[in-house]
Amino acid sequence: MLQDQDQGLEVLEGDPLEKWGEILLHASPKRSFEELERFLEWQALGTLFLEQEGLEDKFEALLKQLRFDPNLQEKVHAKKVDLAIQSMAAVLSGHE
Repeated sequence: MLQDQDQGLEVLEGDPLEKWGEILLHASPKRSFEELERFLEWQALGTLFLEQEGLEDKFEALLKQLRFDPNLQEKVHAKKVDLAIQSMAAVLSGHE
């Protein structure tokens, strides 16, 4: 029984970003499309927010800083992992 539980946890092993990609590639096309559309919606909303608040220049500066700031790179990577995990949960919960 313990061995069965360990095998079920294999989906959680490895790089979460790679697992996210695998899950999206192997999910139903409809479910993958819905999840990718959700990300595009967030991107669009974030872009609109930056424009409305006049923060485009600050965002561009942050993008440039990302190239050479290891602390910022770590924070961005951690956020990407969090989002990937949330996204995997959303995709997998759509499968019964």
